Amino acid sequence: MTNNQSPLVAHIIHRLDYGGLENGLVNLINHIPPNRYHHAIICLTDYNPEFRRRIQQPGVEVFALHKSEGHDLGLYGRCWNLLRQLRPAIVHTRNLAALEMQFPAWLARVQRRVHGEHGWDRDPALMNPRHHRLRRWLR
Repeated sequence: MTNNQSPLVAHIIHRLDYGGLENGLVNLINHIPPNRYHHAIICLTDYNPEFRRRIQQPGVEVFALHKSEGHDLGLYGRCWNLLRQLRPAIVHTRNLAALEMQFPAWLARVQRRVHGEHGWDRDPALMNPRHHRLRRWLR
């Protein structure tokens, strides 16, 4: 990041496609003044080009890491490499699917990392102990 640029926020999501979380992200990006922040979206799987066109802010890059079905260990390295290239000021992961990408962000030395949940997905009573441990560990 050069001195004359606004800070980069890298948003990490499962997939950019029609949905509530994705719609909220696009609205957020479209309404934040570009002189305050600029944005990149990192999709763990892929993105819908038609939905991507809803982003009206200039210069927003969308990346697809092409996660394989199941547990794709190479995803961590691809995310780490991309974050090292982008050098974001902030990484914002969204929902449980992207929570694990906090680790590559930490390895890439991103100083400001946040995580947000949209809805409750499949664990409305917060009873899954694995999800609890993961959320506590990444706090």
